[in-house]
Amino acid sequence: MTYDSRRGITVSRMSRKRHLTTTTNVLRLIELLPDLSLDTIRHLGGRKHAEKRQAALIALIVKTFDGSEKSHNRRPNSVSFGCFELRQRLHAQNSRRCHALLSRFFDFPIERKRFYRGSTKPYTLKPHVIAACETWARESGPAVITSITREDALDAAAVAREQGNLKAAAGLELAAEQSERGLPNVVIGHQSNGRLIPDGSTVNLMTMPKDQRKLLLQQGDYDEQRYDYDLDSCHPRILVNLCRHYGLPHTRLRDYIDAKGHAGEAWAKIVGHDNAGDFKEIVLSLLNGGTLSASPQQTCGRLLGPKRATHFAALKAVAGLAREIQGAMRHVVSRLAHQNNAVGFPFHHDATFEQQCSHILTGYEQFAMRVVCSRLPQDSLITTIHDGWASRVSLSDKALRDMEEQVALTSGRELKITLRVKIRGKPFRDAAYYGFSKEEGETAAVSRTPWYDLSSLHIEKKPH
Repeated sequence: MTYDSRRGITVSRMSRKRHLTTTTNVLRLIELLPDLSLDTIRHLGGRKHAEKRQAALIALIVKTFDGSEKSHNRRPNSVSFGCFELRQRLHAQNSRRCHALLSRFFDFPIERKRFYRGSTKPYTLKPHVIAACETWARESGPAVITSITREDALDAAAVAREQGNLKAAAGLELAAEQSERGLPNVVIGHQSNGRLIPDGSTVNLMTMPKDQRKLLLQQGDYDEQRYDYDLDSCHPRILVNLCRHYGLPHTRLRDYIDAKGHAGEAWAKIVGHDNAGDFKEIVLSLLNGGTLSASPQQTCGRLLGPKRATHFAALKAVAGLAREIQGAMRHVVSRLAHQNNAVGFPFHHDATFEQQCSHILTGYEQFAMRVVCSRLPQDSLITTIHDGWASRVSLSDKALRDMEEQVALTSGRELKITLRVKIRGKPFRDAAYYGFSKEEGETAAVSRTPWYDLSSLHIEKKPH
């Protein structure tokens, strides 16, 4: 026996395995359908068996929504539940209690209040239940990604071995072992900030290292292309939006977003660091309450080392950017830390400043992701990965701009803060997959001399 946190009950390993193949992120479905909450079910049917009734109702709703429930003989657009089946599954000894539990989610003839032997009622999902299920399915993705097969994982492992990446090869071989009917993609709930939690008992694209995930999603039939989308510079853009809303300075942060790749390369040359991508992590740490300290406890000191971190923090442009970000985050936390974040998750009572920063920014990130996922083409979502997603179809520039506009409109209406995001995408099978190198000039040129140009990155002199 094992405890299933998605259902709040103790179940056998066999029934838990069966449940994993059919549903994902049940807690989000309960959030979308409050009548599925345990408090409501206890009110309708009593305290005893409330958790089992909740699990049974979820299964009835999901199987009806995905078309796997038995159709009614005379009304093919409806489903039928036998009287003894309902009494057993809902732990109800009479039709009155069964109908009280079902009436919140299903339409059925009300003139027949009792069950009759040999005859079953036709049941159809109510419109608000269908809408909630559609939103839930778009946000969560399928519980099993059938388009990613065991053979795909083995092919990706072979590519990793050819590249000399033995660690990735081992991880992909493990994915192959668990992908007999497709790659598992079960989500068991949310983190305290609103991000999804994948099932840690199986491999999952969300927790898979980036290099392994890319190799796996590059596989498949020649005509089967998959696409990688994300909210570009998600947290920095969110802070810019908050600065605009509260009237805070954000010029340096906005300029950094415009050409962060060039900024990282310039900084790497100045301080003599060999990985320009580390500077992106340092700037993100500032948004989450970090500092430019040379201490190994801070991202800056850990990635650059004490000497380079001290040199980097002394650069005039860098110090100005850090002051702008830190001042803005202090103001944002002072305004928002007393309320739930954008997706309704409360702050922990003893959260540190760093945790408060992350909680606020991630809440807006997940709000934007929910708006985007609810507008994706049906069955196009493979999985979400924090502030991005993998898609089976390519989205046009117009579709991406429309989704960006929907995020702005929805956030302005529901949060009273306009979030302007930028969505970018590319195929997983990039130029390197086909054996081509990047052409010169592929990266966008900066139209003006940026504030972080080499000539302006001088060490700030300390006053005597």
